[in-house]
Amino acid sequence: MKMKIKIRIKIKMDPFQIHRQQLIIGTWVTQIGVNFLQHICPL
Repeated sequence: MKMKIKIRIKIKMDPFQIHRQQLIIGTWVTQIGVNFLQHICPL
């Protein structure tokens, strides 16, 4: 819970950081998804 509050404060302070964090999270999720799909049905 404390971590989430800190993240929210950071987002309010620096709007540019939101976009960067979203991009990092999106890339991370995409990479996990690709790795997961390759593990199920390797090309």
